[in-house]
Amino acid sequence: MTGKCDGNCAAGWNGSFCLEECVGSYGENCQHPCSHKCLELKCDGVSGHCLTGCKNGTHGEICDIANKTEAETSVNQRISSESFFPWVIGVGLALSIMFIVGVTICIWRVKSKKLALSCTFIKCAESDLYTNADVPDNTPTLPRTHPYIRKGPKFLFKHNSSLVD
Repeated sequence: MTGKCDGNCAAGWNGSFCLEECVGSYGENCQHPCSHKCLELKCDGVSGHCLTGCKNGTHGEICDIANKTEAETSVNQRISSESFFPWVIGVGLALSIMFIVGVTICIWRVKSKKLALSCTFIKCAESDLYTNADVPDNTPTLPRTHPYIRKGPKFLFKHNSSLVD
């Protein structure tokens, strides 16, 4: 035994006795060159990762990823804002519709309560409690019905037949 390697050195080493560390290369017997994008062409002898950083315009462990340009960045931001815009419109439209429906329901409820209130007063005036009361002979007689007769959504005034809302 001479201690000489048969040409099969472990990753990161080379030479006749596998005692020389890889310089500017990596892998078994230092067979792979470091990336030309590594600063000073220095990389890890086993993995090939750049040790001193990357040349301008690249990044990553072996400097194989190109940096985004300003134009690419602005395009990506524009695409992102364009995909966000429909959501803003949709949510705004939905909230507006819900607001309009809510206001409409409130108005309808207020009007229906007023209408129910006026109908209650008319029924009270037409009840037997008031129409069948004993009236002395010396008082003038009034019509037995209320002056308004309900006809659909409008009231007909009995005395002069004019429509009143």
